[in-house]
Amino acid sequence: MIRAIGPIAIRMPVGMLEKGAVVESHEHTFDHVTYCFSGAFRIDAVVNGQPVSTEIYSSRPGKPAQNHCTIKAGVAHSLTALEDNSHYQCIYAHRDTLGEVVDHYTGWPKAYG
Repeated sequence: MIRAIGPIAIRMPVGMLEKGAVVESHEHTFDHVTYCFSGAFRIDAVVNGQPVSTEIYSSRPGKPAQNHCTIKAGVAHSLTALEDNSHYQCIYAHRDTLGEVVDHYTGWPKAYG
């Protein structure tokens, strides 16, 4: 599901993910932010031929939370839920059919990953 909010788009998975659930590897033609609203995720990516893992968490009492990360264009990545009831959203700019950033929802499917 895509939600357009002003100059940004937010892609939300359907429902909460349970521990061990995997969002299969995929990539986008644009940079985007993945934000963890609840629970925790491991993001596995391949950067310059090397596997890289990043963990993102919702807020943790007594610890600073890394609750988001930027995923660069063209980087294949998957997400694995590390806790029950985990939820994330992908946040990015609207784009036109040429891939240029615009300030409004265009409905062009490739712009919304």
